[in-house]
Order: sequence, then structure tokens, then C-alpha cells
Amino acid sequence: MLLSLTTANAFGKLHDMEPYTRNVAKTGVRCLEPNAISYPDLFSACEKGHILVKAIELVAEIQGKGVILDASTYTALISACGKGHKIDKAIELLAEMQAIGLEPNVLTYVALVSGCEKSHKVEKARELFAEGQRRGLIPGLISYNSLINACGKGGRGTVSM
Repeated sequence: MLLSLTTANAFGKLHDMEPYTRNVAKTGVRCLEPNAISYPDLFSACEKGHILVKAIELVAEIQGKGVILDASTYTALISACGKGHKIDKAIELLAEMQAIGLEPNVLTYVALVSGCEKSHKVEKARELFAEGQRRGLIPGLISYNSLINACGKGGRGTVSM
């Protein structure tokens, strides 16, 4: 499992998941057990390889096998969507995660605010930042930086809290 996960991450960092996915399709062997450790890393590799659609397909596949995603797995997928400029999908995943009773954590909101920054969605970044604060999640430096950057990219030099 570790070798396959390392291989997936290596191809992802090279922005070329095609050899990995071609081998999986050819052999049918992924060597990854669906668990809380392997799938977030595979989602990240898909994001790095610019095949976010594959990560979303994997979610459907593993849910079809009865695997229940946990909060950290949702957060990893939300982060991948945000980095891939698919903030609407990230927000959809947040709603899905909450609907099944999973609580987002600070990292979830950092990923969302950062994704809004990358997608130039200033108001949504501010809204999600405030939502995290209302939930009692204490934002850190990364959250503030993402919000400030989103405001800067949106033509707003100041941030009102």
C-alpha cells in the first residue's frame, strides 16, 4: 500500500497522473485499501496532477463500496477542490459533510477560505471565515492570510471582521 501511495503522490507532484491511472485501469490493482489515510493522499495527488475529476469519481466509487468518509477525508477533498479552483464543489462538499453529521474543523475552513481566495470569491471567503468563527473555531495565521489575500485579489485592500 505504501509503495502505491508513494507512486500516486510522485506522479501527482509531476502533474502527470496518467501513467498511474493507466496502470490501475490496465491491472485493476490499486494496492490502496479504502481508508482514512490513503484516500486523502490520493485526492491530493489527483489535485496536483490536475485531474480533480478523478478524485471526485473516486469519492463516488468508494462511497459505492460502503466506505464512510470521515471529516479529515472530506477536508482533504475540499482542499483539493479549492486548490483546483472548484470552490463551488468544495462548498457543496461542506454541505454534504454537515448533512451527514460531520463537523468541519479549522482545517476545513482554512481550505475553504483559501479556495475562495484562489477563485477570487471575496464575499464567500468572508462569509466562510465568519462561519468558522461563529462555530468557535479559532482562525490561525493561514486563515487570516487567505482572507487578506482574497480581499486583495478582489480589489478590497482592507478586511473588516
